[in-house]
Amino acid sequence: MGALPAQAATPFTVQGKVSFPEGYDPADAVHTYLLLMPPTGNKWIRASVASDGRFSATAPDAGNYTLRFYDSSQTFFDGVVTADGSVSDDGAARVFSSDTTITVTPRLSAVISGRIILPDGYDPERDGSFDIVSYVQRTTSWVGAGVLPWHLLEDDGTFEYRGLEPGTAYRFELRDYSKTFLSGYYGGDSYVENFEDSVSVVAPGSGVVFTPPVASTITGRLTAPAGTDLAQLIADEDVQVSQSPAPDEYPEFRHHRRAEVATDGTFTFRGLWPGSKVYVAAWSGSEALERGMVDAAGALTLDTTRARTVTSGATDVNISMRVPSQFSGTVELPESFRYDPEEPPTVRPVPSKDEVYSLQWSSRKAVPVGPDGSFTTERAHSQTDFRLELTWPDGSVVYWTSNDTKPTADADAASLVRPVTAIVFPTHNRQVNRSVPRVTGEVRFGSTLRAEGGTWSAPSPKLGYQWLRDGKPVAGATSASYPITAADVGSRLSVTVTASAPDFTTVSATSAPTVVVPKVPTTIAVKVLKKGTSRKRVALRVHLGTAGAETAPTGTLRVRYGKKTRTVKVLAKHRGTRTLTLTRTKTTGTVSATFTPTGGSARHLAAATGAAKVVKVAPKVTIKAPKKVAKGKRARITVRVNAHDLTSRPTGKVRITYGKKTRTVALKAKHRGKITVTLPRLSKGTYKVRARYSPSKTWKKYLKVKSSTRVTLRAR
Repeated sequence: MGALPAQAATPFTVQGKVSFPEGYDPADAVHTYLLLMPPTGNKWIRASVASDGRFSATAPDAGNYTLRFYDSSQTFFDGVVTADGSVSDDGAARVFSSDTTITVTPRLSAVISGRIILPDGYDPERDGSFDIVSYVQRTTSWVGAGVLPWHLLEDDGTFEYRGLEPGTAYRFELRDYSKTFLSGYYGGDSYVENFEDSVSVVAPGSGVVFTPPVASTITGRLTAPAGTDLAQLIADEDVQVSQSPAPDEYPEFRHHRRAEVATDGTFTFRGLWPGSKVYVAAWSGSEALERGMVDAAGALTLDTTRARTVTSGATDVNISMRVPSQFSGTVELPESFRYDPEEPPTVRPVPSKDEVYSLQWSSRKAVPVGPDGSFTTERAHSQTDFRLELTWPDGSVVYWTSNDTKPTADADAASLVRPVTAIVFPTHNRQVNRSVPRVTGEVRFGSTLRAEGGTWSAPSPKLGYQWLRDGKPVAGATSASYPITAADVGSRLSVTVTASAPDFTTVSATSAPTVVVPKVPTTIAVKVLKKGTSRKRVALRVHLGTAGAETAPTGTLRVRYGKKTRTVKVLAKHRGTRTLTLTRTKTTGTVSATFTPTGGSARHLAAATGAAKVVKVAPKVTIKAPKKVAKGKRARITVRVNAHDLTSRPTGKVRITYGKKTRTVALKAKHRGKITVTLPRLSKGTYKVRARYSPSKTWKKYLKVKSSTRVTLRAR
């Protein structure tokens, strides 16, 4: 039997009439049309609506078609034609599969009106376009319902959003594509950033007011290592920058959050809300440069915990891009190991933590170790901490700890390292000093120095100490601290630290020497003695202080007063104290003393000077009086003036005060400093008696005016 002929397509026609509401001008029907839509594909059949409302659309093929009503003037509500001929946006559409005549009854749409108050100076013609986007809720989610372009707004910013379904709630977004002002949502009394905070308006409605503020920006600049043609990479659109809200464990640097990078590396993110916080990322599509999020130092990291949180308004986001990094080094192969090129050992860098999934870049591929033990990994991000994993042909796995310590099978005990060259997996432990010991403390006699042991390849080694004076061991100085003695003056001190640990060799390292221990400052205390000081000479006691460095300093002491100078020796027997006299060439002044150490003291002590004032002497004035006398009697008062070694025959005046009365008498040389005065007859009462001595012209330059203490005299 031959093949059956192909069955011809069966076209059908859907026709009818659009029943416009009363009062609608049929001439406006030119704005309306219907689409007969096939179940698949986009071969829609358009049917214009005549002025009398009639329409006709023919389907070329059999099938289940739907009919949709449109009004470009938005006078009527757009939607599908249902079974009863009504138009609905979310109702069940009527299916057409044969010739059908139907009456379509569209509904008048609703309007929501409002106004946009644009920032001062904003010009859409100059600064860029924006739209008002509407959203309507369908089942459990909100979907876009339409767009009102900026050019349909009135000059004063007012607008009418037409084509809305009466009784339906809508939400509105103001979307600025130029990002000059902030895109946001109508939030009732405010302009809000997030859709969740927006407010619904039921159509028909009014009062939708947008007050968008000027958007904030973030600016910065990319730089690249010498030898990298960054401008060309940017021109080739190979280098990109983007931003994502922070904080976020898994930020998404989507396309619409990118910023254009100028050929000089500068970039600007626009359209940001003031105070918003973001991560900023940069990358190279060709992988000519590393990628990541900028950190506080301007480097790129794949770890969000290290990424810098950038606040909008920032102008200092400077990013230093780097060329890809690698690990390279040597695996020390045991002497018994037989290398098989078919099954070589492998090395693999393993990030210490998962990197941001959208920026995963570091290679985790294992690379073979060469016959000589050398290896070079694929790229590894320079700002990522890695564990280096060494896998032997027998399947055993160990991890790098350092270039001087054997690998460990415990991944948690592995050392973290960033990409470097000259990595070594050693076969045995080597004790290596990684940072030299250091001496701390003030370098002076009497202070205590302390040794910092440095760091070593062995974990927690046992440390021993030996202090050195000018490079030679100091006997008994084997602790971590060292008190500076007089023997150290003039020398430099250092410490040798010896580190030992099981399975490690014992190694020593010596600190840098200190500065020279300075000589001990000598103090000079000069005292003018009353005993021995007269009009012709000055008696002095000079004491040398050495802060304990020497108890019996030796040297010369040069004393000067006025034009007279005297030099004496300070011997060990003096124990640092000398008493001497000088000719008194003037009544008052300053006496100075200079000590110059000699002998052994010259090594330990520094020269020093001291001084004291030669001043008037305060004489000692005493008074002796009876405790009581009979009233009407005369009391005898004895006054003594002791001028010490200055003179035994002071002269001047003595004034005796008793109660409110006084009596003054002359003190003459013949009195030898003692005079008795008889007071006038005393009335009954209690008297406070005191004597005041004023030196004569002869002694005025040497003695001070001085008073005695008060005594009590009672007359009864």
